[in-house]
Order: sequence, then structure tokens, then C-alpha cells
Amino acid sequence: MSSRKDKVGAQQNRSVQIPKGRLKPLKPKPKPSASPAAAGNGSASKIKGDEAIRLVEELRKKLHKELLDILEAEQKKEGEREEALKKAPNDEEHKKLEKAFGIERAKASERIIKMSE
Repeated sequence: MSSRKDKVGAQQNRSVQIPKGRLKPLKPKPKPSASPAAAGNGSASKIKGDEAIRLVEELRKKLHKELLDILEAEQKKEGEREEALKKAPNDEEHKKLEKAFGIERAKASERIIKMSE
């Protein structure tokens, strides 16, 4: 088995090639030029902005609907959980169900929180 000292020594023996001579400075990236449409009266950028607002609003509505669907499903599941707890034949089964339902509720809560962020 090799020791740490052997590994360090092997790493130090690796050769790194350093270019000789003077290094050239990096060239700055060219700035994007303004498009002819943007240079005009601004109507092209206004249309793009309106489109962006519409898309954002559509996405917001979609996410809102998905969140409502999740909440409705969880409300239904909670009713089912309550019924199952009422039907538990003994305390041991009741505690077992409570534990399982607690885990389900925690996962649902995490999913709802992630969805609403």
C-alpha cells in the first residue's frame, strides 16, 4: 500500500509545461452592436416587451393553476387520511398511520413550497 508521502512525491514529479516568452494579453470581447430596429423609434423593442409580458403572464397563470391542482389533491388526500384514522382499529394502528401521514404531509408541503417559489 502506498503512503501519502509517495503520492505527494508522484504529484510533484509531474511536469507542467509553461510557455516561454512573454504572454499576450487577452483581447476584450466585442460589444454587440445595436440592431437597426432598436435604433429606430423603439417600436420593435416595445413589441418584444409586450410579448414578454404576455408570456410571463401565461406562465404565471399556468403555475397558479398547477398549484391550485396540487392543493386540491392534497385537500382530498387529507380527507382520506382523516377517514383512515377514524377507522383505525387500535391505538397502535392509529400511531402507525399518524407517522405515515406525517411523512406524506411533509413531502406535500415541500412540493407546495417549491411550486410557490
